[in-house]
Amino acid sequence: MYPPDQLPQKHPSVSDSSSIDGESVQSEEEQRIQNLREFVKELDVKLSYPQKRALRVTWRRLSEAPKTSGRGNLQIMEKIFDRLVNEEPGIMSVFYRSAFIKCIEDRRNRCQGKSIATLRDHAHLLIDFVDGLLAIMFDEPLTKPVFDPVSVGKIHGKLNPLGFDRHIWLKLGECFAEVMFSQDCKPEDQTLRHSYTSQSIKGNSLTSTPTQSCRSLDVLDEITVPPNTQRTTQRMPRQLPSRSACGKYAAKKDAFKLQDRSKSNSYSNLMG
Repeated sequence: MYPPDQLPQKHPSVSDSSSIDGESVQSEEEQRIQNLREFVKELDVKLSYPQKRALRVTWRRLSEAPKTSGRGNLQIMEKIFDRLVNEEPGIMSVFYRSAFIKCIEDRRNRCQGKSIATLRDHAHLLIDFVDGLLAIMFDEPLTKPVFDPVSVGKIHGKLNPLGFDRHIWLKLGECFAEVMFSQDCKPEDQTLRHSYTSQSIKGNSLTSTPTQSCRSLDVLDEITVPPNTQRTTQRMPRQLPSRSACGKYAAKKDAFKLQDRSKSNSYSNLMG
């Protein structure tokens, strides 16, 4: 028997709802669900009911077991990341550096931790993200882990020192839309294009937004000037991916400005 003041304390278990860890995990899960609900709420404003229905119908058809045509949402998500790697080869170096640093940390801590997420793991996570998005959009029960754009952006923000750049989110959205457009199970082509484009653009805007706790290293490339002072330096053009249509237009516009500026300088030198 233990004295009343020396009773053994009960260790919190996973099944105990009053445990501190359980409360923290539950609060994080609720926060992710709340963030995803806000994302879906903003997406509902831009989509009509036929467009939302097109998202649901096509995703269900793609979720069927792949047949001779090789369809299936897992294969399609892998195609998205394969296209992303082909257009952005530097992504693989981020995986290699992350794996190397993870091995060093595990060896220093003398423990075997979880391995980093591979491209195939990212394909599964993207499927879970779309499943959760559609479940909230149509008031269906959530049966899988929830991933919201804000939390995903914060997690990937830690990879900025390893070469991860926020313009990768824009490229991922482009690859996602292009691969989904190429599928043959589209009930309404224009409706589906607008639906997937709105979904990818809104998701990229949230994941690529720097937060106070984890800001992108691209901010270091932007030259800040105090107020009421004249800006004499040129801003480094790293705002848009160079291969996109917007990036090409911005590059041509900057080149035209530089050419016009050089002509004006040469003319002023001749006049002087």
